Amino acid sequence: MTRPEPQASQLVQSLALAGLRALALPMIAIQPLPESAPLRAIWQNLAQFDKVIVTSTAAAQIGLYQAEQYWPQWPAGLMWFAIGQATASVMQQLSIDSALSDQGVDSEALLVLPSLQAIQQQRVLLIKGKGGRSLIQQTLESRGADVTVCCVYERIEPAYHAQDVEQLIKDQGVTTIIATSGEIASNLLEYIDGTMAANLQLIVPSERVALLQQNQQWADIFVAEGASDQAILKCIQRYILKT
Repeated sequence: MTRPEPQASQLVQSLALAGLRALALPMIAIQPLPESAPLRAIWQNLAQFDKVIVTSTAAAQIGLYQAEQYWPQWPAGLMWFAIGQATASVMQQLSIDSALSDQGVDSEALLVLPSLQAIQQQRVLLIKGKGGRSLIQQTLESRGADVTVCCVYERIEPAYHAQDVEQLIKDQGVTTIIATSGEIASNLLEYIDGTMAANLQLIVPSERVALLQQNQQWADIFVAEGASDQAILKCIQRYILKT
């Protein structure tokens, strides 16, 4: 598992319950950004927005828990959106019902929702991590929305020694890598050579990530129906175990 903690260990446990042996080796760490004065101003003025888009579980866990300190009851009239069921579940724990796409777990899938089409002059808050893709912001602005980007965390690549990573993969007899984003897969390739990658199968959460990795030397690439534990397990059962 190369996803950040605690999700990596949670997925290991889920696979263990299904009788599968896995280990966690995160290729990204999530670090919350300080709650600055501009960020506090966004939370305090949350009621001024028409729509709020939360892009990940980390964005929900960090950003919305900050915002909750200012809003014991969420502002009325806000329309909330989540990328992926995992993000929506975190929001549900905070008493937020969110719209999400059933067509996928990426920005492209979210942007086809009917409620994000005619949004001229609407104010949209985008809660995300620092860096990453700008597709949502650019697309909504092209549709006439006023988009405020709120970055609440940053992704940090953990420091490993390439020799240690390769030895771990060899010693543990790893045959399949689970990478829930293109960035995670790319980070892993910094620690293993092409010969090792050519003997490893890769599971990714979407066709977009698969396309990003298609020119790499993986033995095979399998696309899960999202990044949830259930989607990953289903992909393993279908393509790896062939059950």
